[in-house]
Amino acid sequence: MNRMFRHRRHILFTLISCFSLEIHLFSREKGDSQLFRRNQIFHMMKKYTRMESNNIDECHFSSINSCQSSGSGGHPHTIFSTLDGNCAKKIRSQYTLKELDFYLKIQEICERSDKKISNFCNFLPRFKGVCKDKKNLYIKIQNLKNEDLNHIKSLDLKIGRYTLSRNSLLKSHTPYASIYFWLGVHVFQDRFTTSSMRKGYRFAGQTSQGVKEKEIRKVSYYFFPGKSIRSFLGKDGKTYHRHCFHQKLQEFDKIINSSGFERFHLVGSSLLFVYNTNKSDPARGCSMNLIDFANSYIIDKKNMKDLKKNKKYVESFRSGVRNLKNYFKDLL
Repeated sequence: MNRMFRHRRHILFTLISCFSLEIHLFSREKGDSQLFRRNQIFHMMKKYTRMESNNIDECHFSSINSCQSSGSGGHPHTIFSTLDGNCAKKIRSQYTLKELDFYLKIQEICERSDKKISNFCNFLPRFKGVCKDKKNLYIKIQNLKNEDLNHIKSLDLKIGRYTLSRNSLLKSHTPYASIYFWLGVHVFQDRFTTSSMRKGYRFAGQTSQGVKEKEIRKVSYYFFPGKSIRSFLGKDGKTYHRHCFHQKLQEFDKIINSSGFERFHLVGSSLLFVYNTNKSDPARGCSMNLIDFANSYIIDKKNMKDLKKNKKYVESFRSGVRNLKNYFKDLL
């Protein structure tokens, strides 16, 4: 017990020290970071427009936001519903830029790769391009829910023992003064304030049906994600949906344990579970998709050094999916 206390005290002291350094250097690096971010957006969009005949469509937003609830615990007011039935995610930082880069690369890989990778692509939201309004650019992706918020339930579970990595921060061009601060924050969070390190997955968010989507966030869910899963399934999920989600997890587990998956650095990504509770709806099926790629990237096949470093994170992701699959199996 004393050893654990000393360990936690050491981590807290490290976080405080890093936080002080972050404040000291923030003002000096802020201008350079913002300039670099604007240049990155320009570079990324130049890359994108070369592929899509130099046209970026205007975003046309819906008055009802079925993509993100008003009480979202992640980054509120960053994802919006569009009139063509998709979701538009605001490009607001270098992390969202990296997510755009992920979508651009995975789209190319999905079109050219073998059946194993194609099956993995079936669990990703479909990339719909980029749109803009007067001030911002947006990543357009498939809406994994629908407009019928009265009968939609969703559960967001972060997968893996690690929710951030040094390499992902470096690839986001995070200032060096910030890297170890944010790594320390996530290490503390993963070990002591959530179930990530213990189970390989953790609660991230949950919504229940209603005229307006209601975000469910309970402190106990972060320590005991099984409570959030049982709450999400409820009475309606006793039979069909439990089998449906378990079947999808089995299929997904088989795909990520096949060769070729070692190229994917998936850190901080989530599995989004969605189902419709409307008993009169003939399409009451369930869906499960991998989302959130702000800290993820794809490694070149020839880069043996990075592939070797990535083994730790690949196994972290695989163990999380495996443990989650076994939990759903126990619920059957």
